[in-house]
Amino acid sequence: MRVLPLTLLAAVLLLAGGVSGQKKKSTKKKEPEGFAETIGEGFVRVGGLSTIGDNDGSYQIYFADRNCREFRFSGWNNWEMVEAAYGKASALHPDKRDSVENGRELVHYIFDSAESAGMKVGRFFGHGHGRKKMTLLNGPGDYNEDALQALDWVIAEAGRRGLKLIMTFADNWKDGDSRSHWTVDFFGKEPMDFFTDAKIIDAYKEHITTMVTRTNTVNGIKYKDDPTIFSWNLMNEPRCDCQIQFGGPFCELSCAKLVNDWIAEISTHLKQQDPNHMAVVGEEGFYSLSPWKHWVNPDAFFSGGAPWSQRAGQDFVENHRHKSIDYLSVHTWPDNWGLPEVWFQETWVREHTNDAWWMNKPFVVEEFGKIVVEDDDVDRASIRDPFMRAMYKQFNSIRGGGGPLKGVAFWEFDAANHTKPGVYGIRPTHSTWTDIIRPMSWWVRQEIDRLPVLKNCVPGKERSMDAVFAGGKSYYTTPGVNLLASWEGETIGKALSKKSIKQCVAACEKEASCTMFRYNSGLNKGTCELKAEGGKDFSFSKGGWQTFYKNEAAEECDVEGCALCDAQGICIRCKEKDGKLPAKIWNKKKLVVECA
Repeated sequence: MRVLPLTLLAAVLLLAGGVSGQKKKSTKKKEPEGFAETIGEGFVRVGGLSTIGDNDGSYQIYFADRNCREFRFSGWNNWEMVEAAYGKASALHPDKRDSVENGRELVHYIFDSAESAGMKVGRFFGHGHGRKKMTLLNGPGDYNEDALQALDWVIAEAGRRGLKLIMTFADNWKDGDSRSHWTVDFFGKEPMDFFTDAKIIDAYKEHITTMVTRTNTVNGIKYKDDPTIFSWNLMNEPRCDCQIQFGGPFCELSCAKLVNDWIAEISTHLKQQDPNHMAVVGEEGFYSLSPWKHWVNPDAFFSGGAPWSQRAGQDFVENHRHKSIDYLSVHTWPDNWGLPEVWFQETWVREHTNDAWWMNKPFVVEEFGKIVVEDDDVDRASIRDPFMRAMYKQFNSIRGGGGPLKGVAFWEFDAANHTKPGVYGIRPTHSTWTDIIRPMSWWVRQEIDRLPVLKNCVPGKERSMDAVFAGGKSYYTTPGVNLLASWEGETIGKALSKKSIKQCVAACEKEASCTMFRYNSGLNKGTCELKAEGGKDFSFSKGGWQTFYKNEAAEECDVEGCALCDAQGICIRCKEKDGKLPAKIWNKKKLVVECA
């Protein structure tokens, strides 16, 4: 989120009043009957399937966990959890320093409250926020280890509870660990050089590598290997340096091309360093390079005004086309953009949902909120709640119709219960929370529990026996349904009416030059095309095709009950019991596999 410009913020503060909210003791609510704890196990990934027949154009995209359970969520934003875990009051924003709960107790309170409301996913800044309070970096490669250990603790605590986290690498706005911090403070450059200067780009790539390969000092897991992380934001709201709506200079459309090139380069690097997690831009979702969508931009609804959002450096379509961007996300700020109307919020979500349909990627509303200047229950109910109800109603409608909108996260969970909430702040005592967010979040959780296992889905690689064995030590793995190799060599053979993947494996084994194959269970009762070579990266595709790669297993490993592990030490084949391999056991809810 972008903080309000000083002039508007001053006006808001002049209007503010009311009594500060009183803290109530946090008690964890009992989960509704029938709730399954297994929702969201392992890494969450993108998948898709044909929903009606063989290649008839009907198609559904989804998030899936390692048990092939579809994953949807109602979540929250809270941007100062690392500062709280850092343990120094000076690291927190002034409105949080006097909170009844502070430090790590504040984080416990946030997680307790979110869990009791049925929320599974939280988004926060995986870095500092203020130069004089706490930053993650003192300079390129020069880290504040105490701050990193605070981040370690937040991730480990979320993982212990089974929560998922969306994390940002940096912030666009002018504060610590931000674009201006990287450019002006670290390199003596201008903020716009962040997207074009080779040295700055290389330093940012190195920062990403350092973060994803870091070993957590609390749980001993590398960040890239931790399924607690739902996805990475390349940056919080990357934009050009000309903020016209805040009185800044005018920008040319070429700026959007520079930012889009940066997104392509940084996301590709991230996926190379961390192929396990999803990557997303983290932007508001303006349109510049896609002229047919200019009418959706907020400035299009004003006559005679400068087209600031068209020139702000984002293009939702082009920014999310990249193969290295896994899903689409937007932020929506009707107040900040001068259109505080429910109809505009609904238009913004609807039009970006339409783009997600034809781009065949899941869609998330990553931030949304509504200003309330008075700390007053009546104002919250009459001013904020209509916006929140409208968002969740739209989420229900699109999701219920098989649409690509799979998650929403409100801004923001204001956990500082001693002081007056911020103008966007929502607390567990507010009607917005008790009457809208909590019921909606539990509904989504129970909805997922009622869904069957996804068809034509291969479980995630971290669960034993996911690999398909050919005999000996050869085995085949796949990134998932509707994920094809980024490039493929010539087809060396086609096998039809293969009802199982194992039959395709056998066909590939007979061809000495076969190193991979693509398989579609819904075409001609099962079809596989054998390939001599192909890329290890993958791209999204329609129609139920997926790529399988041939591998050689590592030697015996020390994992209990496991016969063979791959090079990363992941069990891929269990030991035989009584002369038989343990079987995969399916039920309506999950895939059960046990080695020991």
